[in-house]
Amino acid sequence: MRRYSEDLRERAVQRVEAGETICSIAAALRISPSCVSKWRKRQR
Repeated sequence: MRRYSEDLRERAVQRVEAGETICSIAAALRISPSCVSKWRKRQR
């Protein structure tokens, strides 16, 4: 399992909060959609 930087996690969550879809964020940041989803859930 790859460890992602805290900065990348924060940027992904900020984009979700701004209304962007999880799939588009994942594609733009080259990470899996499940990572974005998990990070968003942890942020709450």
